Amino acid sequence: MPIDEGVIKFDASQFVETAALDDASISEINPIRCTLYEKKLIGEYRDLNIGYGNISQRMRQPSQFSGVLSNVKPNPLQAQFIISGTQTGYLDTLTGRHYTCVASVDLQGNTLQCQGPIMASSESLTHGAIYLCNDTINAVIHIHNKTIWQGMLKDKLKHTPSHIPYGTFEMAQAVQLVVAKQSYGSLAMAGHEDGVMFYGESLQTAFSLCMDMFERYTAS
Repeated sequence: MPIDEGVIKFDASQFVETAALDDASISEINPIRCTLYEKKLIGEYRDLNIGYGNISQRMRQPSQFSGVLSNVKPNPLQAQFIISGTQTGYLDTLTGRHYTCVASVDLQGNTLQCQGPIMASSESLTHGAIYLCNDTINAVIHIHNKTIWQGMLKDKLKHTPSHIPYGTFEMAQAVQLVVAKQSYGSLAMAGHEDGVMFYGESLQTAFSLCMDMFERYTAS
């Protein structure tokens, strides 16, 4: 386990703190996050007191641009998404206080414009890179599971190189090479121990891909 697990490596200086997000803006994402927590695919390494895993949804619906996010202007050329906040993995249930909005992503500058009640997950740059690959991608799920991760690498399924660490511009680039123009899929991050990502045209698509891989590698 890298000692900097969970550390934010992007430029977070453009973070604007707000009150909690409206319930309507997280009505789809939150139930799926709860299920991932129940299956220990999102959670916390208790011996290290460090959370793992996160989930995001591209902002498409008017309800997502409401309340404290009403000043965020929809930009079809950008990766705009709601994502679970940093170090929330230990919580079994999240509320609007535990999600935040990424309003824009600058991969080259290693910078996010983020606003919400909490800083975005340390993997937000990687989520943004996936959204920028294909405009039809509307959800990204990042889990940790050693059995799935090892199985995918052993079976030579899609993965990023082992020398590239999580949360960096290099990881964002590597992920984009793997995703290419696909609208759904999965990949293991060989340089991010236990880390696997799923993406799709909807939250349900990404979640179904995750559950398929869970059944494939963890079913007894």
